[in-house]
Amino acid sequence: MVFAFVFVSVFSCKKQNDQWIIGTVGQDHSCYPNSWVIRLDEANYRKYSFLCNPADASFSSWTNNCDNAVFIIDLPLSLRQPGTRIKFSKWVDKGLLCFSSSFAPHHLEVQDVRAK
Repeated sequence: MVFAFVFVSVFSCKKQNDQWIIGTVGQDHSCYPNSWVIRLDEANYRKYSFLCNPADASFSSWTNNCDNAVFIIDLPLSLRQPGTRIKFSKWVDKGLLCFSSSFAPHHLEVQDVRAK
């Protein structure tokens, strides 16, 4: 009985942010040290709180803005080549660290980034 409870408990738990987010490393750098822009494949502001509504971002002059991209802080050196496809599922949103525009991409600390 105890074994069944432990088995069900362990396999029914989900980790936070358990879905992979996929994107492409861009050429833009942030004004924050060691931050690289990532253009997201599935930019859904209803799903990810670090993205903004596309209607709001339409006022931005940036190609990579708050509705379709993020900056990853301390992206590993091996992944910093523009065009590299990456994925991650665990992050902490640090918000806007150094831009005055509210349409700039948020900065994320990512724990499990890897090549796709």
